[in-house]
Amino acid sequence: MLKKAAGEIVKRKHVVAFTGAGISQESGIATFRDAGGLWDRFSPAEFGTVEGIIGVAANTPQKLISFINDSIASLSKASPNPAHLAIAEMEKRGLLDCVITQNVDNLHQLAGNDNVIEVHGNIYRFRCTQCSETIKFSRHDFLEFLNRAVTELNSRSFERIIDAMPSCRCGGKARLDVVMFGEPVQMIPESYSKIEGAKVVLIVGTSGTVYPASEIPRYGKKSGAVIIDVNPKETFYADIDNYFLKGPAGVVMPQLMEEIRALL
Repeated sequence: MLKKAAGEIVKRKHVVAFTGAGISQESGIATFRDAGGLWDRFSPAEFGTVEGIIGVAANTPQKLISFINDSIASLSKASPNPAHLAIAEMEKRGLLDCVITQNVDNLHQLAGNDNVIEVHGNIYRFRCTQCSETIKFSRHDFLEFLNRAVTELNSRSFERIIDAMPSCRCGGKARLDVVMFGEPVQMIPESYSKIEGAKVVLIVGTSGTVYPASEIPRYGKKSGAVIIDVNPKETFYADIDNYFLKGPAGVVMPQLMEEIRALL
C-alpha cells in the first residue's frame, strides 16, 4: 500500500532523486563508511586527501597500487542496477527533473539519466590544477590510465608518476575531479535551486550522514516537497520522511516504477 501511495505522489511530476552509496553498492561499488567499506581497508588519512595520496605514492607505492587495483576490480565490473534503471525511466517519462547524487561512479548517466548533478565529482573526470578545465575519460580509457599508473608506481620514480597524470591543453597537470576531505562540495547552488522546485524528493541509498550534502533533502522538505525514502534500514531522514519504503533499492525501485506505470 505504501508503494502505491508513493507512486500516486511521484506521478504528479517534478521529482528530484537524491542518491548515495547504497544504490551503487548494489552494483558492486564498495561504500566508504560501512563495515568492510573503503575506509575499513584503506586509511582515509592516506587516501582521502590529495596530499595523503602524494605521500603514499612517494613513500609506500605498494599501498597505492593495492588501492588502484581494488578500484580497477570494482569499476570494471560495475553496471547500472534495476534501481538506476528505474530512476532513468522516471526521467524519460517526464516525471523526474534531475538526479542529485553523492556518487562519483557515473552509473546514473550509464543508466540513461541526462540531468545529473554530482556534488562529489566524477571519477572519470579530471580537472586541471592550473586553469580548472575538465577532461572527461571513457571508462575504458580511465581503466587504461589506472593500469599505466600501476606500471609507473612499480618503477618507484615519482617524476614518472607525475608525468603519467593527464595534461591539459594549457600545459598544466590534471587531478581526479572528485571531492576529497577538506574540499568544498560541487554544484551546491544548482542542487538547492532544483530541490526548491521539487514536489517530491526521492531519497535512495543514503543514510544522510555526510554533511553538507545531507542537508539538501531537508531543504526540499522546508520548501514543501513530499519525502520518499528508499533504504534497507531507517536513516537520518526518519524525522522528515512522508513515506519510508524499506528494502534494497534494486528491489524497491522497480516495484515503485511498476506502481507508477499502472497509474499513468
